[in-house]
Amino acid sequence: MRSSLFFLFICSVSVLFSQKYNPNEYYHPDVNISGSYYYGLIFKHSSKFLPDVTEKSHGFELAISKVTKGDKPWQRKLNYPEIGAALIVARFGDNEIFGNGYAIIPYAKFWLARSKKVDFYSRIGFGLGYITKPYDIVKNPRNNVIGSKLNNATQFSFGLDFKVDKELTLFTALNFTHFSNASFQSPNLGINYLAFSTGFRYLPNPTKGNYNKEPIPKPIKKNFFRLNYSMAFYETRTPGGPKYPIYVISAAYSRATSVNNRVFTGLNYAFDVGKKEYISQFVIGQKPIKAGDLGIIIGDELYLGRLSFDFLLGIYVLKAYDSKPPVFAKLGMNYHALRFGETKEKSMFIGVHMKTHYSVAQYFDVGIGVNL
Repeated sequence: MRSSLFFLFICSVSVLFSQKYNPNEYYHPDVNISGSYYYGLIFKHSSKFLPDVTEKSHGFELAISKVTKGDKPWQRKLNYPEIGAALIVARFGDNEIFGNGYAIIPYAKFWLARSKKVDFYSRIGFGLGYITKPYDIVKNPRNNVIGSKLNNATQFSFGLDFKVDKELTLFTALNFTHFSNASFQSPNLGINYLAFSTGFRYLPNPTKGNYNKEPIPKPIKKNFFRLNYSMAFYETRTPGGPKYPIYVISAAYSRATSVNNRVFTGLNYAFDVGKKEYISQFVIGQKPIKAGDLGIIIGDELYLGRLSFDFLLGIYVLKAYDSKPPVFAKLGMNYHALRFGETKEKSMFIGVHMKTHYSVAQYFDVGIGVNL
């Protein structure tokens, strides 16, 4: 019986999204406003996570977004994504330990499937977060999860929009929100907040037939050499200790696969000044070169005009002293002096990236780069 019900559910979903969706046949606004309620929890993602999580967390989000309609080639290629910003307020469970969380997160919303009545989407955003009760050796010693009030806030969401009326949509979503300062201030395991949300979206003054359906051009140039230099600062494992820099250099071959996407592969080298001092003073038999690591990287970069998001995976070929995970990941965004596809000439960019080992952030680096 359960198998039959599951089969019917899959069939109904397949039928729902089987017809090709032409946005010019439906009403859409230029902007929309939404409000939603979050219900979820903080989950332990490390054996070092000391506090017990015994209560659920509650939150609220207010968001506004612009509906792109294909004025730029990348908008047509990405199926007319929405660009917006969200204000999130969360009252974490076990509030005496974790406190409240606040975040302002700019985001991009991408349509995975669309139909007359229901849309399936994903959303990704990076912004700033504020935690009211970080670690304090006297007032809050149990919270070894996060050590600063000001943090990065990163969010990934998957959701369904149910079209009630041309000016009103109801929606549900699953949201993963991460607060972290990437070891700029210890401790920093990070707060991972997983929540189910439900709410409404108001679509004022919708119109029909304003979407650009022109053919998507090919990229002017396909092959690039990408160089990047950045720096990070982190606090030693002892809260209140000194902060040390990490110098990061990467070089990669990059190839355009479309007007808004590039894949790349290359090398990433990072040198940790704090680890060099530690090795020099306390580790017998180790050379200062072991304060650096070298990794082979492979990644993908998605362009939204002059802004791009990239994600890479790396495997260490030379590991630093006391480095245990064999793999790492980096997630970040860049702002380019030129839009992808504007010219064949080289272009500069600035960027910020978060490096992680599995679910724990190691550091944030900020730097400059060039595409040749």
